[in-house]
Amino acid sequence: MRTSTAASSAVKSLLGAAPEEIRSKYGRVGTFEMMRSLARKRPKGAELVADSLLVLQALAKTWVAELEELVQDNAPALLKI
Repeated sequence: MRTSTAASSAVKSLLGAAPEEIRSKYGRVGTFEMMRSLARKRPKGAELVADSLLVLQALAKTWVAELEELVQDNAPALLKI
């Protein structure tokens, strides 16, 4: 759980310094929705935006993977929903 907490904190911190295009899209959604969306995102656009999205995506993928592992280990029936 430490890894997902660290990834979530890092994403939220990076969003504060990310280009406005990214902040406006992800800054007001919940953590779960934000992380799932970022994990699936295909970076595109200006170089700074694309680079920012790559970093955010990597952290979000870490968060999603740890969450899925936690659910699989403790409540596998939830993954079928």
